[in-house]
Amino acid sequence: DTNLVCYPDLATCCSTDYRDSSYKVFNPTPCAYCAAGTWSLYGFEPCTPAASTDRLITTCGGCDFYKTASSPVVLYRSSCVPSSCNGTMDLSGQGLQALWDGVFEGLGPVDLDLGNNQLATLPDGVFDGLTGLESLYLNGNQLTTLPDGVFDGLTGLSTLLLSDNQLTTLSDGVFDGLTGLESLYLNGNQLTTLPDGVFDGLTGLSTLHLYANQLTTLRDGVFDGL
Repeated sequence: DTNLVCYPDLATCCSTDYRDSSYKVFNPTPCAYCAAGTWSLYGFEPCTPAASTDRLITTCGGCDFYKTASSPVVLYRSSCVPSSCNGTMDLSGQGLQALWDGVFEGLGPVDLDLGNNQLATLPDGVFDGLTGLESLYLNGNQLTTLPDGVFDGLTGLSTLLLSDNQLTTLSDGVFDGLTGLESLYLNGNQLTTLPDGVFDGLTGLSTLHLYANQLTTLRDGVFDGL
């Protein structure tokens, strides 16, 4: 793919991961430079991107977080050496449509608010390493499915908001590993059924909201283990 998106902070070729049009990590060979707003894989041209109109949203752990000016609106961060940032990282209501793979890697916010955006999917592993995360807000997006393992490793999570999305089903084990979860909000989705064992292991759960879905029946034992 020779038509790759050029972000202003990714001007150095050999030492930086490239991102392609689907925002996946892309390491071209041979190494190349950014030219005229695209990655030139074979021309070795100097980096002369146009002035960026991308908007700085917030700063956390020594990293600046931007959203792209053009559609799809993507959350990305500047090249940085991340460190833990305490408190709430508020990215709500920014019109975000996609997240970079690894955009939160190395950070340690206590609360992460991605609510009221336009996210339809979550990249695999997007929350990897956020073991200190206590609250995750994904409410008010356009999520239709949740990738297997997307919440793996969030052992400190106590509150998870998934309300007011477009979820139609949940995979078995999507909440596996969330042993500290106390509050789970799934209301305002399009769930028609709950798979066996979907809540297994959530022994500390005290609040579960399922109203405003399309559930007509519940299987025996679906809440066993709570």
